[in-house]
Amino acid sequence: MKNKVLILIAATVLIAAGIGLFVMTKDDDTSEKTVTNTSTSAQDHKDDEHAHEEPSIEGLKDQHVGEAVNCSLYTFSELETVWGVPFTDTDVTNVQELSAAGGKQYSCDYNERDDGLGVTFIVEYSEYPDVASAEKSINDTKSTEKFDDEIYFLKEDVAEIGDEAFFWTRNRTDGSKEVNQQLYIRNENVVFLLSGVNLDGVTEDYKDKLVASYKLHFE
Repeated sequence: MKNKVLILIAATVLIAAGIGLFVMTKDDDTSEKTVTNTSTSAQDHKDDEHAHEEPSIEGLKDQHVGEAVNCSLYTFSELETVWGVPFTDTDVTNVQELSAAGGKQYSCDYNERDDGLGVTFIVEYSEYPDVASAEKSINDTKSTEKFDDEIYFLKEDVAEIGDEAFFWTRNRTDGSKEVNQQLYIRNENVVFLLSGVNLDGVTEDYKDKLVASYKLHFE
């Protein structure tokens, strides 16, 4: 799945050199990434055990920097009900420290296939030390929307979830297809970034699917 992550990074952060501060939505240091390829049969076994294993959000917060993120919060079967495709593979990252001021970031990829094709649902959970830090993170992202008269991202506010939320999409003026629909949500001191990725191109209903995925566990 690293090829897919690299393609995703290139697709979402293609910005002209010399432009001021831009915020990347994915950490491109793949050296810290631990990949776990899970077969469908193995995941079925995990789903049977989730009634006992599934972590709460507090359980995620209890994890320490450097540990592999517990990605059992979402089961493949419930994601299939939202996205309409079977999920067979999970990419697991380690818990990362957000900054010297504190805070932690947890990220999990859930894949329709293990070869980088099909649908990938990505959930990134960034727990900041206070609300002001979370607000700054969101505002930093918004600041990359345009520079002078050139628009780099398209922002669409979402009123029904979190303290603030918006869809975030590359402004593709060359006619190329969009491969990553993103949804940012701030809820107090936590910033969520949910992404629906498809190298064949995303569709408008990815927005509804991201909101539905968020509501499964976070609201």
